[in-house]
Amino acid sequence: MNNRVIEVVTFKLNKGVSEYEFLKAVSASSEFIKTLDGFILRRLSCDDGGNWLEHVEWENLAHAEAGGKNPLWLDWYS
Repeated sequence: MNNRVIEVVTFKLNKGVSEYEFLKAVSASSEFIKTLDGFILRRLSCDDGGNWLEHVEWENLAHAEAGGKNPLWLDWYS
C-alpha cells in the first residue's frame, strides 16, 4: 500500500509581488525542499486569473509534517 501524502495549496500573490520575483524565490526554495527527508515532487501552476496551485508530494504523513515544521522552510513563507 502506498502511504504517500499530497499537499495542495492554492493562493494568489500579494499585491506588489511580481510573478518574476515569486518564481525566482520558488527556484531557490525548490533547491532547499529537495533536501528534506521524504520529499518526492513539487509542481506549481497558475491560471489566467492569477490563482496559483502548489502540489507537493511526500513519502508519508510524518515526512510532510516534519517538512512543514522545518524552520528554514517556514522562512521561505514568512
